[in-house]
Amino acid sequence: MKNASKIAVFFILIFVFGAVFSNSYARRTKTVHATVIDVSGDWRIDGDLPRQALLISLEGIVNKTGPKIYLLTGKNYPYTNVKTVLDYYVKKHGVVTTQLNSLPQILKKFSSYPKGYIVWDKKVRTSLIVSFTLAGLEDGLVVSEEYIPLVKKLGLKKIEDFRGKFEGKTDLQIYQWAYQQYWPRCSKEYITFIGGVGGVRMQPAIADFGMYHHTFFSNLSSREEDAGEHALISKMYSQMKPFGLVLGWHPYSKDLEEEYVKLASSHLLRVEGLNTIPNLSFHCQIPASPGFKFKQKHKPNLHRKIEKKVYITLIQSDGLGIGAWLRPGRGQIPYGWEVIMNWIHMAPAMLQFYYEQATPNDCFIGALGGAGYMYPKAIPRDKLPESIQLARSFMNRLDLHIFEMYDESEPGCLELPKYVVDDFYKGMPDAYGFFNGYWPTYTFDCRKGKPFVSYDYYLSARTSLQTAVNDIRELATINPKRPYFLAFHVRQNNDVSRVKHIMDLLGPEYEIVAPDEFLVMAGKACNFTRRFEEPTPADFSGEWKLDKKLSKNIGIYGSSKYRLVKRIKQVQKHFDIETISQYSHTVRHSYLSIDVGGPAAKSLDRLTRMGFLGAKTDSIVTTLQWGKPFQTLVFHTRVNLQTAQGNFPLRVTSTYHISANGRMLIVEEKRSSQPDKEPAIFVFRKKEIGR
Repeated sequence: MKNASKIAVFFILIFVFGAVFSNSYARRTKTVHATVIDVSGDWRIDGDLPRQALLISLEGIVNKTGPKIYLLTGKNYPYTNVKTVLDYYVKKHGVVTTQLNSLPQILKKFSSYPKGYIVWDKKVRTSLIVSFTLAGLEDGLVVSEEYIPLVKKLGLKKIEDFRGKFEGKTDLQIYQWAYQQYWPRCSKEYITFIGGVGGVRMQPAIADFGMYHHTFFSNLSSREEDAGEHALISKMYSQMKPFGLVLGWHPYSKDLEEEYVKLASSHLLRVEGLNTIPNLSFHCQIPASPGFKFKQKHKPNLHRKIEKKVYITLIQSDGLGIGAWLRPGRGQIPYGWEVIMNWIHMAPAMLQFYYEQATPNDCFIGALGGAGYMYPKAIPRDKLPESIQLARSFMNRLDLHIFEMYDESEPGCLELPKYVVDDFYKGMPDAYGFFNGYWPTYTFDCRKGKPFVSYDYYLSARTSLQTAVNDIRELATINPKRPYFLAFHVRQNNDVSRVKHIMDLLGPEYEIVAPDEFLVMAGKACNFTRRFEEPTPADFSGEWKLDKKLSKNIGIYGSSKYRLVKRIKQVQKHFDIETISQYSHTVRHSYLSIDVGGPAAKSLDRLTRMGFLGAKTDSIVTTLQWGKPFQTLVFHTRVNLQTAQGNFPLRVTSTYHISANGRMLIVEEKRSSQPDKEPAIFVFRKKEIGR
């Protein structure tokens, strides 16, 4: 009887788990019915953007309940795969589509999903970005004023009307208000930037995905000089979860890509975009086919004979989706493609599309810098191994054996310090090797047959065929040892057929090999010169003018009557510093000539007064040291003050720091006579040549 009972229980469990599995499978294989809507147009505030923004917000609302709306963006759109991937979903994943183009029909069909509407102000571009934040939180349609009658006819209630609310306000003031109103309710795992082009154009195609995740939307500047905006976005980043995603793209009119990625990386956040990528709220809900495994079709020959040739490997820049994948030539030659690894959860079936479409000549590599776009040098050093492990976990799931990184966190410096290279070797022991850079870069290594190779060439779409051929031949001349392994980075707007044409013009002594074969061969030959970032001092030279608005706690120097300028001449570790201070019509000059690590130097200034304080001195003695390896200067100054009661020995510590873009000098000053006071922060802007 006991055995019979056990058998009965066993079959009941099989039935129960079988039913659960069947229901789960049914949910995953349930037919998706998608309404396809054309949103192609000019993306202008005074043109098609109001309709496009409305439909993107509708997609963000409706797709919270399942993949039901898919937007078509037109032939000349940055993402060339939109229609092709939809056709793949229909054929491979059984998606059933219905096309609707009439806005009244579309809104009528989905009228039960929005809970109201939000009016943005066409006079204030930023009001649309703020509207997307509220739309994601409240399931509200984003509309401009001409669509109000249409949404009212559907019975929708007004959630908010931003017309006139933000006129005359700066972006910083608008986002500070939005931060107070909405940030506490927003996701701390995602944040969305609607950047890219500015002015009267905006391409907020990623907004549906931002709404799907209830994100805060922004186009705040990551530039240090934009102190208020930089501080606000830094504050939000500091409140996000480690390895959260920064969706979208930076505003071209405000900051640079390197400033945007550096700031995010320094807060342990991953950049994933662009702002132009559409339909992620749809893609994220289409799973890969049951049982599908991400396996590359490319199978490397790991035992190729190495000859005295120039071996070239070609890797396309900027990931999948906006490049040459669907254009002529793919599959004709060995070629490397950067995989957007976060698509494994953001767009698994779309990633499956690329794996299935790949030919044996298409080799996928992991990118870029982390589990997403990150600058390794900007990541907090103690967190870099954790970042590498997360990237490695994606590589294992996606059958990737090569990793690529790029770091431009310091202006003009594209090299990597040894500790970064060490951490990648340690954290990715199974990798065939590593590629580094975007433009030509200079970090090389080879350990146990696994090379770390920087790009020696970058091909712009504007480079003529003959120029590229001449460049490659010159590289072969200045690298005379054979074999010579040349890593070639191809800008994504080149066709593979164009690249093949260049290779065909080079001759038989040049041979294309796949990235994985290239690394294995290079690891066996191992004739790279090991090279890492050499610590070099920041360049403090220039004329620097005080910016009172950005400075803090600077006392009399903040007066409208005061002018303060520093002229610095730096030759290696020697500094000549002239300080010019002007109060009303009185101008004073002080001079200091000093060496880092050298003897104490006296300032050439016959008398210094302490502003409006009753103290003066004619004895100023200073020593100078490097701060954090060569990037800051630390001045230790002893001042013998003459006071009402005699003399007072004052100590002043001044730390000089150059901003990441090299255009600001930040001086932090602490006095021993002010132990409880916040330090004075003097911010100087560099005088541009010719101004």
